[in-house]
Amino acid sequence: MAESLLDILRTRGVEPAPATTCGGPAAQGVRPGGHRRAWDFAFATGIECSNPRIAGPDGRPIRRDLLEECGHYKHWRKDLVLVKELGTPVLRYGLPNHLIYLGPGRYDWSFADETLA
Repeated sequence: MAESLLDILRTRGVEPAPATTCGGPAAQGVRPGGHRRAWDFAFATGIECSNPRIAGPDGRPIRRDLLEECGHYKHWRKDLVLVKELGTPVLRYGLPNHLIYLGPGRYDWSFADETLA
């Protein structure tokens, strides 16, 4: 059986939070820098990672890779630095499953490994 991303993270010493502490910064009352906060709302942004299949100009289906179209594969380091500089406390970061999943039991984690390092 192929090693999962969670298995790989565990080999790097990363463990999921216990269910009692899950819920992210809003549920834990924390904001960037570890400061306690009086508000109960977290603004989250995200980087779109979808690859929808849509009708092309000729009506035939085409697949669009939105990370490719916006240049994220080339500029992901700068993109993540900009998110941090904005002070955004939560980032929904989806991985490009269409590039990771190669078939039953076959995965290419190279992009995930590079961006999560």
